[in-house]
Amino acid sequence: MLLYKAQQELRIDNSKASFSIQIADIEEKAGIQDTNHKRLKEDLKKLMDIKVECVYENKNWAVFVLLSQIVKDGDLLRFEFPSMIREALIKNDYYTTLDLMIIKTFKCKYSVILYEIAMRYNKVEIPKFTIEEFKKLTGTENYNNFKDLRKYCIEPAIIEINEKSDIKMSYEAFTQGRKVVEIKFHITKKNIIPEQAQNIIPEQAQAQNITSKQDLLEHLLSLKVSKGKALKILQQYPSEQIKRNIDYAQSQSNVKNTPAFVVKAIEENYC
Repeated sequence: MLLYKAQQELRIDNSKASFSIQIADIEEKAGIQDTNHKRLKEDLKKLMDIKVECVYENKNWAVFVLLSQIVKDGDLLRFEFPSMIREALIKNDYYTTLDLMIIKTFKCKYSVILYEIAMRYNKVEIPKFTIEEFKKLTGTENYNNFKDLRKYCIEPAIIEINEKSDIKMSYEAFTQGRKVVEIKFHITKKNIIPEQAQNIIPEQAQAQNITSKQDLLEHLLSLKVSKGKALKILQQYPSEQIKRNIDYAQSQSNVKNTPAFVVKAIEENYC
């Protein structure tokens, strides 16, 4: 999200070195519910620890950090990328207007990350990632096994990308013994002509599906969520997030404790 925000501003002024974004916007997209912004700060610090290495055809190379500076300024987050990142954003047209419109419709935070990876490698094959590399890219270091990583991160994101975007994405996992150690993503471009593009931007349809608080309360109660817990959820989380994660939770098979799973899905914003 920070990358395409910077790219938008660089299209207007390619000499710009500092960028800004509303904290509320980035926390909403990342599914962060934290009034003191502590989690956001920790996640951004992790980004600053990432080092990027480039190796050129003439055997020269360069190493630089992904994010060079972050400052909280009231309701804004001001940030800076190193010059090499800014040059790459200017020279390489990763994001078209359509790409940005598509990203805006994603509700699952991992969909944004995987789609950005796909756009970054839109002219070349996406490389294999070790599972540890993939976890760092997606901020999913807390998932200790691949089964959970696949269930809560990879598959919901791929389903949404395939439904809403201009690409089809799939993946394959590589094992060492019984353990999954690497993952590789494959993309194919859908044949979409400009006048059809609006069909993959279902914002109006989504707006019409936003459910009232009363409907959501009844839905939660029908799923055996306690009334006290349901009322607390309705106070703490946006209606759209609640409905989206209820739908996601109900789509999962082999859930032993549905009420608990529904609550956890909403609170952690699985999708």
